[in-house]
Amino acid sequence: MLLGRKQTFRAGSPVGVYWLSRCEGFVVEGREGETGVVEEIVFLEPRRPAAYVVVGSSRLLGRPRAIAVGEIADVDPWNRRLRLRGSIRACARRSRRQERAAPVALDGR
Repeated sequence: MLLGRKQTFRAGSPVGVYWLSRCEGFVVEGREGETGVVEEIVFLEPRRPAAYVVVGSSRLLGRPRAIAVGEIADVDPWNRRLRLRGSIRACARRSRRQERAAPVALDGR
């Protein structure tokens, strides 16, 4: 990478995984544009990659929503942004289905 050049990383890449565990405060963008800000990062096991990010309420969400990291397409650490694979509602719906199948549930989300 060239010095001073800004780059976006795929969420599943090693650099993307690193930033997903440190993305608190990042703006989240869905198909509909900016949808909220990461308020919390959820780890299901110690020393493992992040499992979910909790996106804070906005005009589109109305309440915080847990989004599985698999629903995140790209991480832009320089601009502090995450880009979702679709709309926030669709990603949250798929994340809830995944959460129901997971052995550990999130606190009421």
